[in-house]
Amino acid sequence: MPNEIKTYLEHKYSPILLLLGRTDPHPALLAVDAFCMAVFIVELIVHFCACPSKSQYLRSKFNVAKILLCIFMIITSGLEMNKSLIIQNIQLLKFFLILKSISVFRLILIFRLRKLYKDFDLLLLAISHSFWELVLLLFSFSILVIVYGTIMFSTELETDTFKNPLYAMWWALVTMTTVGYGDFYPTTTLSYFVGGVCAVNGLIVIALPIAAIASNFSLFYSRNGFLTKHMNAVKQGRENANTSNGDLTKHLNVVKQEHEKSNMKNGDLTKHLNGVKQGSEKSNTRNGNLTKYFNAGKQWREKSNTRNEDLTKHVKAVKPGQEKSKTRKWRCIKILNNVKQ
Repeated sequence: MPNEIKTYLEHKYSPILLLLGRTDPHPALLAVDAFCMAVFIVELIVHFCACPSKSQYLRSKFNVAKILLCIFMIITSGLEMNKSLIIQNIQLLKFFLILKSISVFRLILIFRLRKLYKDFDLLLLAISHSFWELVLLLFSFSILVIVYGTIMFSTELETDTFKNPLYAMWWALVTMTTVGYGDFYPTTTLSYFVGGVCAVNGLIVIALPIAAIASNFSLFYSRNGFLTKHMNAVKQGRENANTSNGDLTKHLNVVKQEHEKSNMKNGDLTKHLNGVKQGSEKSNTRNGNLTKYFNAGKQWREKSNTRNEDLTKHVKAVKPGQEKSKTRKWRCIKILNNVKQ
């Protein structure tokens, strides 16, 4: 490494960062990192190819973050395999350290579990609905940090425990969150009292909003359980309804078949009735013709009777003339006989 770069790094960066830039990772770690990177990249490609709408996929912030993280992983892995280029270029080293820091955000990929575990969605939903409780927590916590930091700095003015009020506020923050690093601590009796009150007050301030968030989560969890039971009941009811519909369909099919058979029988009966009707019509036609024949015979008889009556009348009219003619004939015969004598 050139002396200029070495001197710059020693003055500009901490020994840990220098160790990170100079040290090559273990080959096993490189292999694990390469395997994880390959899995992420393959998953990203398969997910993109399987997505029906590519534009909608690219509009998702989570998917864009995954793409950028995969690109950063590829660049970081390539630079790690060529450390000789990094230690010879200060700008490239800065770029490598920035990408190395950003690669930590690969942990956000764990949010993909929300698609598998619905309880994770409930947790996010409870946090989002507790937004104002969180704002209240931060606001009240900030006020108490400033108040107790100022009081603690005032009680420790005679000592060199805190260089300025900011260090005292840092101590108040660590104390109220019950972390207690031990880098700063009170040394006077009054400071001990202030520290105890600060710790107890911090527990109270943190506990109240956290209890509200836990209550929201419990509420959403119970509602989700009730909704899940309801959906399962609805699903089971639909399955039972489908089964009943299947039985009803079978019954309707049987009825339909019986109806078709009945229609076939009705069709045969209709054909028979049509045949009978046609025979009846033919018989009616014959009866009509026979009736016409009888009517014609009747009319002929009536005409014959009329003629017989007319003939009888004529005969009756002729008969007196014949009698008169016979009378005249006998008279003539008598006259002739008389003349002859």
